[in-house]
Amino acid sequence: MAKEIYERRERCAKDAGEWFKRNYSEPQDPVPVKGGGSISSLPPTYENHYSQAHSGCFAVLSQMMSFKYGSQPNPKDNVLQSNTLWDVNENSQLGAYVVKDLHEVTACNVLGTKCTSKEQWMDLAKTYIAE
Repeated sequence: MAKEIYERRERCAKDAGEWFKRNYSEPQDPVPVKGGGSISSLPPTYENHYSQAHSGCFAVLSQMMSFKYGSQPNPKDNVLQSNTLWDVNENSQLGAYVVKDLHEVTACNVLGTKCTSKEQWMDLAKTYIAE
């Protein structure tokens, strides 16, 4: 049984790497915005997780994007940080935790169950990402 779980985890790591490369490996150039601003992002990262409870391979994708409105600092400028939970084999998003300007939660859910904090999101996602 331990060998089988090890092999599934190894397979999950390989599958998640391929999934990430297929969907997120291209560097993103800043996108110009009407009026002189831009949207830019740091390269996304991910962690893969094999879940025995769900017999599947899951990934948490982390991304950070900035929205600048013009060349000078603007009160509307903001940064979004997101963590999204994915079923790697189905390429389907199961949940998201999104924070604007590092403090305002703009999205928090896993499979339709809403939450209000990173701790609650992690609690909802734990059966997918716990070892």
